[in-house]
Amino acid sequence: MKRTLRMVRVAALCAAAALAVGATGAAGCQCGRVPPGDGGNVSDDFDAYVAAYCGFVDRCESTFGPVFESQAACNVWYRGLLDCILDLFDQLNLQVNQAALAQCTAAINALPCDPDVDLTPECGDVFTPVGGAVAGQPCEGLGCAAGLYCHIEFGTCSECRAYATLGQDCTSAQCDDTTTCDFMTNTCVALGAIGAPCTFDSDCLSDNCDGATNLCAGPQPAGAACDQDSDCMSGRCGSASTCITPAPLGGPCGGGQDCAGFRGCSSGGVCVDRLPPGSPCMTDDECYADAYCTGGTCTTYVACMPQPVGASCGVIFQPCVAGAYCASGPTGDVCTPETPDGQPCAGSEECADQSYCDFTTNVCTPRSPVGGPCTSQFDCVDGAYCDMAMTCQARGANGAPCTDAGACESGYCDTTAGTCADLPSCMGM
Repeated sequence: MKRTLRMVRVAALCAAAALAVGATGAAGCQCGRVPPGDGGNVSDDFDAYVAAYCGFVDRCESTFGPVFESQAACNVWYRGLLDCILDLFDQLNLQVNQAALAQCTAAINALPCDPDVDLTPECGDVFTPVGGAVAGQPCEGLGCAAGLYCHIEFGTCSECRAYATLGQDCTSAQCDDTTTCDFMTNTCVALGAIGAPCTFDSDCLSDNCDGATNLCAGPQPAGAACDQDSDCMSGRCGSASTCITPAPLGGPCGGGQDCAGFRGCSSGGVCVDRLPPGSPCMTDDECYADAYCTGGTCTTYVACMPQPVGASCGVIFQPCVAGAYCASGPTGDVCTPETPDGQPCAGSEECADQSYCDFTTNVCTPRSPVGGPCTSQFDCVDGAYCDMAMTCQARGANGAPCTDAGACESGYCDTTAGTCADLPSCMGM
């Protein structure tokens, strides 16, 4: 997937970081920490990156429309967002490749005013593993040394393995990024050129498998079906999952991705310039990047800071205050008060901490403490499991007696020894 700078609430560097570890999300993060670098002052390097991005947004405002009230406001907000994301990658045992970060920064400084420019070559290798387990060693929770990946057989074993290459078996190893696994022959085969047979986008060099023909396809013209921006000649896959030519200011839209530059889509379905804090609004898409629409007004928010009830929210970047959860609404995700115990619910995320939605009664129900009754794992508080006697028991540390993985903090029970242990290497299993 190519990395661009269009509407960067999560910009090119963040996308590069996520792809570096295959991350798809996290429960949360703390602001203020950054991963270690491979030399020099990492914080200064990120300041330079932020200045480059905010400078790009500022100098291209006449082309894209306004995104922040000022370059200084962009610097403050975006660095706060970046610090939050970077803390996540510090926890994932990654370090910053400072030469790659400098290359990415230089590329952004030289960008023309085109938010769909592909930055993959310049910004694709910013994060690298710190140390990590070597081939054959258990790796869950540790990560692997450069050039290896963590192979996990859930509840059984984990170990660092080398990627399989062209022609090698792929039943016990993951294919490298130049090949894909052919499940008919169970070997890694070369990614398909345009016109080659395919089943998934990942089978193709172009990362685009045409579902109608099952052939690898190049970028498609406006009107063709698409899943991602790279499927389209215009570099833009619209809100209706078709390739589009982005609409100008005042043009029709179904979402912000339909509009040229960084402009938003109004509640009336028209591309508009984003509005500063204090302006009237109907959707978040109408507000500056550092604001959300609440109570009909664009309101400034700080990335990663808990948001009040009624405010816009997101899983990592805009969590909700205690006592609220992030719920889908007609104009986007909104912080909503948790449902009290005994009240109707549709999902456990609606209920208070240490409560769950009992699907037999469809009401929020407190989880049982250690020693309390249970019928499933969902009935027990965090750190406990439901044993064969239908009683919640505390999960054991390594060395504690066990008969199944659910009884162990590590998620692994050595049934030979009858005790909890770390997930072993897969070697010899």
